[in-house]
Amino acid sequence: HLARAITILGTAEDLSCESIQLANYVRCLSGAFHNMGGMLYQASQHSHAVRFLEKSCSIGEKALKVYRSTGMVSTEDKDKQEAWSQLEEQMYRRWEILGVCHSKTSDRKLAFEGFVNCIKAFSFATPSFFELAASHSASAVFDSNTLLKHIASIIDRVTYTGVCDLLLDPRAVSLKSQLARCYIPEGMQSDVAVARRIIVGLEI
Repeated sequence: HLARAITILGTAEDLSCESIQLANYVRCLSGAFHNMGGMLYQASQHSHAVRFLEKSCSIGEKALKVYRSTGMVSTEDKDKQEAWSQLEEQMYRRWEILGVCHSKTSDRKLAFEGFVNCIKAFSFATPSFFELAASHSASAVFDSNTLLKHIASIIDRVTYTGVCDLLLDPRAVSLKSQLARCYIPEGMQSDVAVARRIIVGLEI
């Protein structure tokens, strides 16, 4: 049924379905894949969860891209805005779970990619984060609350996996090029703060 839904949504694009309507359909489909993948993940069926989680992540990103292209981000009613805010806040967690599943199946390269996408999807672009980043050390910034501590642990994990397990080029481990392609409102950049955290991780 989920595969058929993907086909139908592809047809909707060809038939010039309204962008905001299409975005909502795609968002709901990504949620269905996430629910299936989450149930398999909770049951420790990591290899089976992967294909659902991959679709959940890729389709979720597509939904956000379509939604942002509509120009209606700030004009929809409160309930609909909350649904999209929830998806934006949830995307980093989806990628993290996918990375964990790849790690459980010993695929370090795909686990690395999943965790990198997790960092890219994390919402660094908040005024409070940039105020902290401008006036505090990397350690102090990422120790300021539980959520940032959690993403810091993922940055450290990516750094270790890239350097010690995959022996990647330093530019790949720095994440600069990946973060440059992130969706960050108002021209804010998060690559400097992440780079500082990577250096801290290398020094530990």
